[in-house]
Amino acid sequence: MLERTKNLSRRAALVVVSFAIVGAVWQLAWSLEWLDHSSFPSVGATLEALWHALGGTDGFWVDLRETLIAWIVGLAIGSVAGIVLGTLMGMSAFAYGSMNLVVEFFKTIPAVAALPLAILLFGATVKMNVVLVAFGITWPILIQTAYGVRSVEPLVRDTAMVYRMSPAARIWSTVLPSAAPYIATGVRLAATGGLLLVVVAQLVGGGTGLGYAMVRFENAGVLSKMYAMVLVIGVLGVLISWLFGAAERYLLRWHESQRPQAV
Repeated sequence: MLERTKNLSRRAALVVVSFAIVGAVWQLAWSLEWLDHSSFPSVGATLEALWHALGGTDGFWVDLRETLIAWIVGLAIGSVAGIVLGTLMGMSAFAYGSMNLVVEFFKTIPAVAALPLAILLFGATVKMNVVLVAFGITWPILIQTAYGVRSVEPLVRDTAMVYRMSPAARIWSTVLPSAAPYIATGVRLAATGGLLLVVVAQLVGGGTGLGYAMVRFENAGVLSKMYAMVLVIGVLGVLISWLFGAAERYLLRWHESQRPQAV
């Protein structure tokens, strides 16, 4: 426990130092006029705008809430769809062979390409953001789940069949535990990707949210506030990645993938 606390402290310190270095380089480049002052605000102006935003000005908390709602709901729908379809696809060689080409086709289509259709169907609404996120993250989670299901050890699969376990019992007791690391990796990567999709949808489609706030401030010529929103989105991405990584390590602490490797 003490060792884990020390590791967390070291990681937190590295994050703080990294942000401090980036901020110092940014301020130095701005002071030396390596950055165009008409396009880039100073670090101080950006942090001041961020402080005012955190105080509730300019509807910041409403934009943050709309972004998080779209992200959470879209991630939940896409994760459930990807895990269920990936499990069914991975358990049947026929299903895998039949669906593989279809999945590969949809996987290569950028989710942003569906944005015009989503705007046409749902308008600049939270529902449009949810649909785009769910569509974009379903495929990577589906593929990871299918790979994980197909990687189940033949001995484990044969043992379940010898004991004449029902399909539901096999899925719950053998398939999902074996595929859990694949699924967790897919969900963790999809979580940060889903946030990017929400922001892009709001940037292009409008409505409310942090993405649209960036456009609003840019059009108003208040670049310090626009970059403050960029900072918020970046911090959100870091927090999401860290939280999902910590959850993966905790929930899969029983799995060999999370055990310390012998030197």
